[in-house]
Amino acid sequence: MARVLLVEDDPVSGRVIASVLRQAGIEPTLCVSGAEALLALEGLDADAVCLDVLLPDASGESILAELRQRWPDLPVIMLSAQDSIERAVEIMKLRPFDYFVKPINPERLVHSVEAAVREHDLTRRLHQLEREVQDNFRFDEIVGRSPRMQAYVWTGSGTATLTLTPGGTLQTGSASFGPTTFDVTQPP
Repeated sequence: MARVLLVEDDPVSGRVIASVLRQAGIEPTLCVSGAEALLALEGLDADAVCLDVLLPDASGESILAELRQRWPDLPVIMLSAQDSIERAVEIMKLRPFDYFVKPINPERLVHSVEAAVREHDLTRRLHQLEREVQDNFRFDEIVGRSPRMQAYVWTGSGTATLTLTPGGTLQTGSASFGPTTFDVTQPP
């Protein structure tokens, strides 16, 4: 089940939005201030945040900036009771995942939260795969079956670096011999 931090100081709006999210199978954690939200995120593995623009202790913009700094991959959906174009433009410059003006269309909010959760999940998977690639696919673990590939691996096994370009060109380079290019798309 997706977990969303809902930061809303108005008790009625908070209960309504939390109810809408629960009905969609999303688990909301309700906070009523920016400080409470930042503290809650320390111990909550949230998939997204729904953040009110006007809070009693801080502006939504300042909380969004803090979230971006501490949890850069966490999608934040901004909620505002003000229907001001200037304010909306200023908030959108901070690049929230989405922006809603109250009263909020429940179906649109659920759709946006689900999209934010999917994006967060994909970002987590990407970071996991990047770590796996760094850990498991080092130069010394390259396996090639053809004699030509074995020669490339042996040639590059010293101080050389290898780069495989999108066009199928293998570039090797070392401090002593300079760059050499091989076309690995052509048979030997």
